[in-house]
Amino acid sequence: MTIQTLRGLVGTLVLVVVGAAGCATAPSGVVARGTVVSRAAATRLIVSGPATVHAYAGFTGGEIHSAPAVTGTDADCAHITNGGSGAVTVPRDRVISVTVAAGDVACLRTTADRGYELLWHALAQPPVSQLVAELPERRAF
Repeated sequence: MTIQTLRGLVGTLVLVVVGAAGCATAPSGVVARGTVVSRAAATRLIVSGPATVHAYAGFTGGEIHSAPAVTGTDADCAHITNGGSGAVTVPRDRVISVTVAAGDVACLRTTADRGYELLWHALAQPPVSQLVAELPERRAF
């Protein structure tokens, strides 16, 4: 075996190891992406839970709500009205994170009668029976 062949094999081995290490950092779970475009006030389905959704919009005028998943279509979002509870306003030029529980869908409600575009991606999460948050103790100084 020549030195050039040995260098070629070592180079190939390094590429394989580096490629495998890059794949090891990929998120575990299914990632979905999409765009919701609206030209008038409307309500549209984004994704079914359980998932964590990251959403971005360039303009104001959108809110993300959750609703029970029945059909898995826009019809599940039809009962969302103005001022509904649990709405998350999508601010302009900022990415937000919304958790959608198992058995629910995330819906986008637009309020403006102008163009609106929401970019999103969602990472599927395993179902959780309850959400637990641990807060640090408050200490008097």
